Amino acid sequence: MNFTRLNISIRWKILAGYFASALLPCLLLYNEVSLFWTCIISISVSLSFALMAIFRIMNILGRVQQALTDREELSALKPAKDELRLIEESLDHFSEYVNKSQAASFDLDLMAQTRDFSQRTVEKSYEARLVTGEPVAGEVYVLPARDSMELVTSARLIGDRAREVFVQAVGVVIEGLNRLKGLDGLSEGDRGIIEFQVMILHDPSLELEVERALSSGENLLATVSRTFDSFIDKLKHSENYYMRERIHDFDDLRERLFGAIHKASGQEASDRFAECRGKIVACEHVLPSDVFSLHDAGAKGLISKENTSSSHAQILLSSLNMPSATSIEDLAVSLLNGHHVLLDVLKGKIFIDPKEEVVAGVIENFNNRKDDVIQGPVALKSGEGVNIGVTVNNPRIDAVHAKEMSPDFVGLFRTEMHFIGQKTLPSEQELFEEYSIMTNSFDGQLVVIRMLDLGGDKICGFDSKAAIEENPSMGQRSMRFLLDNPQLFRLQLRAILKLTHGELCLLYPMISGWSELHEINQFVERVVEELKFEGHKVKVPRKGIMVEIPSIVTRFEDYVDHFDVFNIGTNDLTQYALAADRNNAAVSQYFKAHHPSVLSMISKVARLCKEKGKRAIICGQMGADLRLLPLLIGLGIDNISVNWPYVSRLKKEVTLLDKQECNRIAEEALACSSVTEVERILDFK
Repeated sequence: MNFTRLNISIRWKILAGYFASALLPCLLLYNEVSLFWTCIISISVSLSFALMAIFRIMNILGRVQQALTDREELSALKPAKDELRLIEESLDHFSEYVNKSQAASFDLDLMAQTRDFSQRTVEKSYEARLVTGEPVAGEVYVLPARDSMELVTSARLIGDRAREVFVQAVGVVIEGLNRLKGLDGLSEGDRGIIEFQVMILHDPSLELEVERALSSGENLLATVSRTFDSFIDKLKHSENYYMRERIHDFDDLRERLFGAIHKASGQEASDRFAECRGKIVACEHVLPSDVFSLHDAGAKGLISKENTSSSHAQILLSSLNMPSATSIEDLAVSLLNGHHVLLDVLKGKIFIDPKEEVVAGVIENFNNRKDDVIQGPVALKSGEGVNIGVTVNNPRIDAVHAKEMSPDFVGLFRTEMHFIGQKTLPSEQELFEEYSIMTNSFDGQLVVIRMLDLGGDKICGFDSKAAIEENPSMGQRSMRFLLDNPQLFRLQLRAILKLTHGELCLLYPMISGWSELHEINQFVERVVEELKFEGHKVKVPRKGIMVEIPSIVTRFEDYVDHFDVFNIGTNDLTQYALAADRNNAAVSQYFKAHHPSVLSMISKVARLCKEKGKRAIICGQMGADLRLLPLLIGLGIDNISVNWPYVSRLKKEVTLLDKQECNRIAEEALACSSVTEVERILDFK
């Protein structure tokens, strides 16, 4: 039995099926075969090749079994086993390709159903939850997936050659990561993201696992893939929040290694980023390495359907100030290729095939944003003043843009961004320097600085004892987390109390009642005395609480006299009041901040704050919705904090409103019994 001839025979059949499955749909469509029959024929052919390969392998198994009983053919057994393993692995990749080919066929059908996509979506817009950089327009290039043929050809690396390639690939990846650390504009947190991946590559367990697998005759590609799968599976079940958030880093690193292995094995790897220069790149999910590659390739901007504010990719996008729009619902990424898109970061939207005058208007508005800035507080047409503040996430980037918009105060400074991407806790001095950027930028203005709001949908990576929670949004988060981690609470509090800013307000998130407030106040008093004993001149800042749990609203009379500022977090208040997870698309129809019950809570807080001379600040997404502005003012809100792109727009809109008309809208909305009725009053389109 000649296994060499068998090997060549099977290999060519698989490769022939591979290419036939890829080219057949194109040939059929070129010859004007209907899309329905194109899909049917393509799938049938793909399945036929798969069945043929399976039949051939079963035939080989029978012949190997026969060889086991024949001493004269024992010498041929080992190459047969190796060939079988390689055939099996190649078949796995081939099956994966068949699935992708089938999906591609259906994508072609989808494309045919939307041939008038350009006409129907001219100026169609999508909301992006996360944006960075400046407005940009250009042609879209959909980032392709890694070529499956690369994986098939690399699958044959075994033995000493595999060891050599692996060592070389690891060295190449580490060298590339170290080069990335030298990019301008990266913070220590950003560099911590890169160092985390370098640390993984230096982990002895990775090298030991690869060596064990190669020694048993396995191939390199399967070994690396299986090893990373094992690491990722452990992360999924980790009790540490921070480590669970790092799953994408392992996926990212595996992709880097695959590329380096393919190149080190002497294969010509396709460059997925070769066509990115000068284009807006679209993808389903962006990895940290993708951000660096797009930056190096000269991409004009990025659209990613999936992303989170705590992901390393999002942090890097912000640090590099790269134009991007991410976390976009209902966006068919595959249909964007070749279309023109406008990223409007001021409005948090993307526009498909916008008219030239729309693009020019958005770019001009951004360039002239300083000219349109209204200095100082604004007033309604009827004379009542309204203060528009700014919400800041990253002081090194946001503070610069925010200052240009001339906000009346900093309504919310989110401090958790300084902890994302760090392997270890920052030092007290590092925090003090970060916070000083904010207080120096807004000297003489109120700065509301929120204590760490970790947990829920934000990572809390420094509690190794943290248990996996079934409902983390209602679990050990925010002040509950800090009280359970006094060293972290003390670290941040000392950095804040050392600030000499005269208009500072210390804000406590996730407060449900006096039980935790008494404990918090006692802790703050101890830290103040500690600093004074060390010789620091400490000026105790104003104090405030987040109004985001309904229990605070129902007994608001018990709290209003004891605090200076009350930030109404409409996102969480709505979530808890209506029992609708704000991050769960399945219940999005229930998550409505303008629900009559939520409006009643806002009205009560605003009324009592006004009576007591305290400041009530709207600081959730509700404040940036211009449709709701008259309603909020009518409810008694005269302090709103929004992200910097919305400050000027909000100020201009305020000057067009009349207090009496706003009061009428609010009265009618409060009398409604459903969200639909409220939307009818507000004339929602």
